[in-house]
Amino acid sequence: MPATKAVTKRYYPALSEVITVDDLPEFLHFAEDGLNALLDKIHYKNLQYSKSYRGDGAFYSLDIISKKLVLTYLLAYGWY
Repeated sequence: MPATKAVTKRYYPALSEVITVDDLPEFLHFAEDGLNALLDKIHYKNLQYSKSYRGDGAFYSLDIISKKLVLTYLLAYGWY
């Protein structure tokens, strides 16, 4: 009988490590607590970014990872 391999959980950083509520537009600050909780629950992988030589433009790309469906979380906070 072949030996079974142990399953290890992968670590994916929280989106709150990349973006904070202060980085969002001013009109979203009324929901600061909810947004902080949401950003803590969403994780990402494959972050790629590049900036222009002059620093006046940038490109960001990442893959979102979440255990729960984000739509369910948004509806729980009444953001629809």
